[in-house]
Amino acid sequence: MEISRTSWFNWNAKLIADVIASLYKHQRFDEAQTLVLEVETKLVSRERDLCNFYCNLMDSNSKHQSKQGIFYSYECIKQLHSHSSSVYLKKRAYESLIGSLSVINLPREAETLMVEMKNKGLSPSVFEYRSLSYAYGRLGLFEDMKRVIGLMEDEGFELDVVSSNMVLSSLGSHNELAEMVLWLKRMKNSRIPFSIRTYNSVLNHCETIMSILEQPKGIKPTSLGALLENMNHHEATLTQELVEPSVLVESMELTSSELKLDLHGMHLGSAYLILLQWFDDLRMTSDVTTQISKISISHLLHVLVLLIDYLYNYLLWNNIRFDTTNCIV
Repeated sequence: MEISRTSWFNWNAKLIADVIASLYKHQRFDEAQTLVLEVETKLVSRERDLCNFYCNLMDSNSKHQSKQGIFYSYECIKQLHSHSSSVYLKKRAYESLIGSLSVINLPREAETLMVEMKNKGLSPSVFEYRSLSYAYGRLGLFEDMKRVIGLMEDEGFELDVVSSNMVLSSLGSHNELAEMVLWLKRMKNSRIPFSIRTYNSVLNHCETIMSILEQPKGIKPTSLGALLENMNHHEATLTQELVEPSVLVESMELTSSELKLDLHGMHLGSAYLILLQWFDDLRMTSDVTTQISKISISHLLHVLVLLIDYLYNYLLWNNIRFDTTNCIV
């Protein structure tokens, strides 16, 4: 490739893997294969580096949803680790194989490899369990999703907020609101703290909130109570279960001169709900409300409406749409 002949180019196996995956995606197979052969020649005597290259290539192909590229990488990794005695290499290979097959929604094949991995005396990490359970969840195979989570816990890995957010996102994508409520209760009972991503995972699939935000000229609820009145029973129950003071507290920064609210990392629905929590908190906190007049509160609510209108119109103007199907951001 021409870029490799430039003076500033620094050879990097991960970068090359990304380039090859992009070539596969655009069906430029001959060029991709030429690059693969170059890397194999360069790393032929460095087994671990070659393994990492194949794993990076498989990961990159899975991000591009290039099944042809994934299956090519799959065969390379399988062949390499079958002839190696390195435990590191074998574990790294299985991690990539299981993770990538899970990304392209082939959980049965991924779980077969996990069983094979265990039979060889290798212990899967929490990454493999998460990847596999999330793949089952995205497909709506919730019993398998929960079964894999049970296996993960049996291996000594505690259920945490990352795995829980994946479960919530999976349930939400299939409109299983009642199951989401039960999972939020389980998180609370297990003392798993909610996070901004928990809010994102739930509210991305709350049709009422998203509908409110998609109407730039519509009247928007300016309190949590008013929002709940606009929701159906299942959404209201879910939202009430989701609202967690600790998430609001973590988003607030209080100094002697000002109170800041950090909305970084929040999707639009989460930012809206956090703002409503914040306004309710301002109303109920006596030492704050004594310093803030009703005019100030009204001004804040007006700013909220303007903010939502601005964000919505910005997305429309720039032709930006959120795909929340697999979103755990």
